Amino acid sequence: MAPHIYVVEPSGVGWMIRRDTVATAHCADRGSALRLAMALARGERNSSDDKVIVRMDEREDASTAKPD
Repeated sequence: MAPHIYVVEPSGVGWMIRRDTVATAHCADRGSALRLAMALARGERNSSDDKVIVRMDEREDASTAKPD
């Protein structure tokens, strides 16, 4: 079976977590979104033998951009 993929990407006002192509959760900051995605992936992996991948989008938003 194909692996399930969680993608953490910036949205208009925070960070969106998508499982495969379905929006799963929304967090205000990047760190919280990544921790939540990892927890969701761990829970899914523990309940089945399916492979689970977490990907972090490299784009920056207002919370991660470096000041000039």
